[in-house]
Amino acid sequence: MAPVFAGDESVFVKVETSVNTNRPFAEVKENLLEKKEQKQEEFRTKIATREAAFKQKFAKRVKEILTSHVKHQQKVLARLDAIAVKIQTRIDKLNSQGVDTTAASAKLSEAKTMGVVASAAVDTAKTKVDAIDTSSTDVRSQAQEARDAVKAARKTLFDYHKGLVAVLVEIKKLRTDGERNEN
Repeated sequence: MAPVFAGDESVFVKVETSVNTNRPFAEVKENLLEKKEQKQEEFRTKIATREAAFKQKFAKRVKEILTSHVKHQQKVLARLDAIAVKIQTRIDKLNSQGVDTTAASAKLSEAKTMGVVASAAVDTAKTKVDAIDTSSTDVRSQAQEARDAVKAARKTLFDYHKGLVAVLVEIKKLRTDGERNEN
């Protein structure tokens, strides 16, 4: 390295060249490869950390969504149970008026059985959703099981609703038959 004069000859500024001629080429290449591998490993670690954080955040969001579905299904089940109670009082009222309500009572008992099945399905769905561990490595299968349980609960709630609608149709038939007999 040769000194270079900068303006004033009394002050010397050293300019270094980028190539160091004292070290062999293999050593320089080896150092560069080590630095490259180190940076690649740091990058892989950084990506893995971000990926794990994203997966955990995603699993948490899936659990929140499924929990909200289950809460909604519980509210629907409560409403359908309240409707079943109202239908029962309507059947009792018609029965006290002397109307034959055996068919409607039978359909109501079938609907109540569907209600018990729906209640069990909603409870199962809630249990499976609560069992999702967002920090686990097996979140995908747990979420899929919970999603399937929520879908099954939804289907049973539809069946319960259809059963109650069938009871109401039967009650309306009784009312129209009673009006026809009075005329």
